[in-house]
Amino acid sequence: HAQGLHGADAEDAASRGAADLEQYKHLLIAPFVQPDPNVIPLPLTKEYDARDFDINMALDDLGNTTCHWAAAFARLAILERAIARGADVHRVNHTSHSALMRAVMMPTNYE
Repeated sequence: HAQGLHGADAEDAASRGAADLEQYKHLLIAPFVQPDPNVIPLPLTKEYDARDFDINMALDDLGNTTCHWAAAFARLAILERAIARGADVHRVNHTSHSALMRAVMMPTNYE
């Protein structure tokens, strides 16, 4: 909620914030559908100013974070950058799974 704004202005600011949050989540998830494992999410690049967003936020309804997604898809470059940005590797999703547990549970992560 924007400080100092009231009524419609506060609602507009809250709406813009929610839209920005959804775009941020989309930018973090988008590379996981790319076949190239070297694609890095824009918010994890040096050019992107992500100060207003929490790298540990849930990206989906299951409570999975960027670390969970990166571990599940064996995207080590993304995982390393997320950790460098302050991602908590011990954070659990809604089913109490850590990123490491997600990686172990995926049959495609045999390498």
